[in-house]
Amino acid sequence: MGWHNDRIINMPSTRRGRVIFVLDGDPLVHKKKVHEVIKMMEIELGGGRIFHKNCKVYLFISSQKVVGCLVAELIGKSFVS
Repeated sequence: MGWHNDRIINMPSTRRGRVIFVLDGDPLVHKKKVHEVIKMMEIELGGGRIFHKNCKVYLFISSQKVVGCLVAELIGKSFVS
């Protein structure tokens, strides 16, 4: 049981949960949950903003709770120091 129209990432090794992929264009309920999780992460990590509209978010759901979150951003250029 999950959200309607969620993008489930197929991960055969994940038997007790699922990974869903959330984009900026997804329904408001999906984005609201992402912002709730991100807000908590920013408080706990003590950093600045870790999320913007170019980010991709993966949520690990187990027992109907978010137990993991990955925020990914495509990097077009790397710099070597």
